[in-house]
Amino acid sequence: MYRFLHEELKDSAMQPVALYLTPRGNWQLYLSNGAHLELGGGQPPEVGARLEDFFSTLPQVLAPLGVKQQALEYADLRHRDGYAIRLRGVVTQAVNTPAQRRR
Repeated sequence: MYRFLHEELKDSAMQPVALYLTPRGNWQLYLSNGAHLELGGGQPPEVGARLEDFFSTLPQVLAPLGVKQQALEYADLRHRDGYAIRLRGVVTQAVNTPAQRRR
C-alpha cells in the first residue's frame, strides 16, 4: 500500500512519510508537511480513488480561505460523500473578544 500511495502522490508537493494500518483496518497516512490523513479501509484502488478525489477538490476548498495545501493539518476521507479537514492557522469559530463578553 505504501508503494502504491507513494506512486499516487509522486507529483504532489506533499510526499508520504509513514503509513499505518489500524486494528480496525483503516489506513492512516502521514505526509512530509506533517499532515495526517485518515484514508479508511480497502484495497489500493478504493483508497487511491478517495485520495484522488480529495486532492482534485482540495484546491477549490482552500481557495476561498486564501491558504495553500501546505496548511493542511488533518483530513478524514472516510466519509461517503465528502471529507473533513483541519487547517493550520485557520479558525472557524468566533474568538472570545472583550466586546463579545460584555453582551
